[in-house]
Amino acid sequence: MTLLRVCPLASAALLWCLSGTPFSLQGAVKLPALLSDRMVLQRDVPLRFWGTAEPGERVTVRFRGTERLAIADPRGRWELFLPPQQAGGPDEVKVSGTNELALRDVLVGEVWLASGQSNMEWRLNLSRGGKEEIAAASHPKIRLFKVPHRIAEAPMTDVQAQWRECSPESTPDFSAIAYFFGRDLHQHLNVPIGLIQAARGGTPAESWTGREELLAAPELQFYLTKWARLFAEYPEAMKRHESEMRHWELAGKIETQRPRAPLGPGSAHVPSGLFNGMIAPLTPYAIRGAIWYQGETNASRAEARLYRSLFPAMMEGWRDRWGIGRFPFLFVQLANYEGVGTGPGTEWPELRDSQLFTLNRVPSTGMTVTIDVGDAQDIHPKDKKTVGRRLALAARSIAYGESVESSGPLFLRATTEDSSLRIWFSGAAGLRARANQPLRGFAVASSDKVFEPAEARIDGNTVVVTSKAVARPAAVRYAWADNPDANLESATGLPASPLRSDNWADAVMRKGGAASPKENLPVMGKGGWSAPLDPALPHVLILGDSISIGYTREVRHLLRGRANVVRPVVPEKDEPANCRSTEQGLLQLDDWLGSTKWSVIHFNFGLHDLAYRNPELKSVGQLDKVRGRISVTPVQYEKNLSELVSRLKRTGACLVWAHTTVVPPGEPGRNNGDERTYNDIAARIMAANAIPINDLHAVTTAFAPAQFVAPGNVHYRPAANWILGQQVSAAVGSALERCRVSR
Repeated sequence: MTLLRVCPLASAALLWCLSGTPFSLQGAVKLPALLSDRMVLQRDVPLRFWGTAEPGERVTVRFRGTERLAIADPRGRWELFLPPQQAGGPDEVKVSGTNELALRDVLVGEVWLASGQSNMEWRLNLSRGGKEEIAAASHPKIRLFKVPHRIAEAPMTDVQAQWRECSPESTPDFSAIAYFFGRDLHQHLNVPIGLIQAARGGTPAESWTGREELLAAPELQFYLTKWARLFAEYPEAMKRHESEMRHWELAGKIETQRPRAPLGPGSAHVPSGLFNGMIAPLTPYAIRGAIWYQGETNASRAEARLYRSLFPAMMEGWRDRWGIGRFPFLFVQLANYEGVGTGPGTEWPELRDSQLFTLNRVPSTGMTVTIDVGDAQDIHPKDKKTVGRRLALAARSIAYGESVESSGPLFLRATTEDSSLRIWFSGAAGLRARANQPLRGFAVASSDKVFEPAEARIDGNTVVVTSKAVARPAAVRYAWADNPDANLESATGLPASPLRSDNWADAVMRKGGAASPKENLPVMGKGGWSAPLDPALPHVLILGDSISIGYTREVRHLLRGRANVVRPVVPEKDEPANCRSTEQGLLQLDDWLGSTKWSVIHFNFGLHDLAYRNPELKSVGQLDKVRGRISVTPVQYEKNLSELVSRLKRTGACLVWAHTTVVPPGEPGRNNGDERTYNDIAARIMAANAIPINDLHAVTTAFAPAQFVAPGNVHYRPAANWILGQQVSAAVGSALERCRVSR
């Protein structure tokens, strides 16, 4: 996507010509879309006016008896400030140069920006009671400005939108949360309200963050590195996608799901893309603050904790760009939900904790808790009125200094009392259980980091928790689940935020005395694969092809007493999972990583990437072991393995790579010796990432083909599996020592 065009030199200055910029340099004074009829200007702060004109042109702005002058610079840009104004209106603003513009029906009041992903974008007409709310939405002194979706490579200077009066005609497709928030403020403050919606569904926080902030934090630079690679590979990826689409269409569009287009230019996930296109153009316009609802797209296991760095960086970057100080930034903590997009591979509790972390460390922020008003099976809960009302309470407290309770109980600290823990809270004048039911949602753990359900009781403004299964509790968690069954709230009915007193990344959460499938470690499957896990030992995950299934039992035996050795399973078959290719592995990786912190991950991918596939088959990816083409080329293999390593590194585990074993002579669909090419590629990637190599290819070369099960069968006999198991156990044991892993 090209957003810049080459401009000729004029008067020794390069003319300002970002495409999409509606300003003209042909003599007439021009204003951005925000400065237009029906706008709301922020009260009590200097008011910036800006635009374009002929270089050197004198521009005058008049408002409420005040006049200011600016002279356009050599690029044709001008700006000036009017003194702060009190709430009121309507008034008229006149802007004069060689031409004159009159901005009519202008109000002065409170201006708020509403941004985020789909739950902030969710329209009023799709919300609970939307039909009735729209019919009653006649509020002449509330004005709405909806920024269209736009992705840009560089910060833009304007948007194509207009201010609209709040009415039954303008509200149906406007943000429901922003509408309810603004209406509540209008009723309580009795001043005009301006609402600027800049939201887009399905987007991550990095796309709303300025490039400077991503570059400034070392841990955030991987977003830029990842996308630089995706852009470089995009042309080839699109060719493959077009081929897959042709096969899919020939197959009648019913055999498989529609092939997914590769990520590349134009994606709403591009780092800084939405900031450049939808936020940067707004930054000259004075606002009181921002409301934000986002996090679902960042709630993967690999990135939920990284949100602790990303979210504050985004927030402070916005404040820097506006240049009006640390304006209030109010955000919604993720609601309760356990449908598509949660479970193994995701960490909604961790993302909520990152939001709470931000609240506690970034000044002038407020957090609205919504774990009581979500929908377990709908990621877009329809009750937006409650969310908007709670955000308005936060604004009244933080932005306007009202003495109003705006938050439910927030965790302060936990203290030990014999066999119980006492939890202290801030942010609420009293505690109660919703609907006078027994308290639910608490769990405690001892130093073994295994959390067991706990009994809880309110004692004044504290909660005391105990568990018969934990004699000496060391940590407590509350509402630590995607869809928590938890009911602590303030005396005014505001829910308590999920909490934890620990900072463990490798804890196990149990439910009802036994771990639920998505909360526990993956098991080995039936038929001798199951084994009890010792919570006092480090957890080792083995990812790989069917060869590695053959030696996993041996590794478990050899490392007994030192580590829990675990392999993913295919749930519907309850058998060990075979990682069939890196490309498929990337799609399933989050499930394979499970729901715990791995101490060591031993991984190998390669044999299935050497498989041949018949290009004449209509079903893309159907294996043909006779003749065809290599399914994963060396170039694609390098791409897949690089992405896999990148994801695994974000788990924080100590990684060990295993070279692909020998391909036996006569193996249908494979060429003996091809594995060396792929091992060489893997060796380069591992060296670049300082990951040690367990060279199983060298080991198997010594006894192949004598130990193959049969001619043309890639698998090994039991004696060979013991040899491989010993090699892998030694590599894992070395990793445990090298990384000084302990539980």
